[in-house]
Amino acid sequence: MEKSAISDEYSKEHASGKRQSLKDASLSSYVWQQYELTEQHKRQIVEDAWLGVAFYTGNQWVRFNRSLNTLVAENRPMWRVRMVLNYILPTVETFVGKVTENRPGFMCLPSSSDEDDIEAARQCDRLLEWVWDELDMGLKINELAKWCALTPAAFLKVWWDPTKGHERPVTEPVLGMEPDEDGQIPSKIRYEKTGMPHVDVLSCLEVGWDPGAKDIDSCRWMLHVNNMHIDDVRARWPKKGKQITPGSSMVSDRYSQLIIKQVRGDSSSQETMVDRVTVVEYFEKPSPRYPKGLYALVCRGVVLE
Repeated sequence: MEKSAISDEYSKEHASGKRQSLKDASLSSYVWQQYELTEQHKRQIVEDAWLGVAFYTGNQWVRFNRSLNTLVAENRPMWRVRMVLNYILPTVETFVGKVTENRPGFMCLPSSSDEDDIEAARQCDRLLEWVWDELDMGLKINELAKWCALTPAAFLKVWWDPTKGHERPVTEPVLGMEPDEDGQIPSKIRYEKTGMPHVDVLSCLEVGWDPGAKDIDSCRWMLHVNNMHIDDVRARWPKKGKQITPGSSMVSDRYSQLIIKQVRGDSSSQETMVDRVTVVEYFEKPSPRYPKGLYALVCRGVVLE
């Protein structure tokens, strides 16, 4: 992995966090075994996905190396000129345009013929329209359709982000204070975010699933592999994040990430994988082992959450 100043700074720090418990170590090993299992069983799917992505971006000479689990571009002789006449790109763009030309509509039905229920349903329609525009769902549906055209599968990951939205005042009593003359307990006002739904568009390269499942309903577990910057990891998990250093190789190399950015239409500077670590987010349905289900975030053998 490429070195950087940020990596050097974190490498100099002493691991001041406590060593994780035996339970966390067992859970981390369990999640990583599940990750290796799904990567083994979806290898052909990943290879087909990279083939479609390579032709779409005009890199059809790129091949997928199964042993390295990444893309490899063979060195061409200096005298050879690779002429690319890309028929795949306009075909995919035409397909995406056709399947996304009509915007999905919302229709909230009132629970009764009462005027208040009818007005509530009307307001729900407007709320869903606002959320759709606020989340830029038009662009995300366009990206989802593109991934569906290029790869065997694509996913929408929808979750609630409590750090988003607008600030609102919340009044709460001050603990340990005596009531005043009117019998009122002194209170203070703090501000918190209202929260907002968050939608991520994921390809089959970033998602793993139960290999024995027939469909999404019978899928017992799934996981999301995300490459996060070390600063974001330590800011979000200040205690356990101290045990994480950006010293491990990434699941995807920089060349693969660059091609993915081309598919997503990202025209920003070429983002490298420096100072990033692989975070595995694991979801499992309730079972006799985990009656309430299992959710875990694991990074380099450390259970963050």
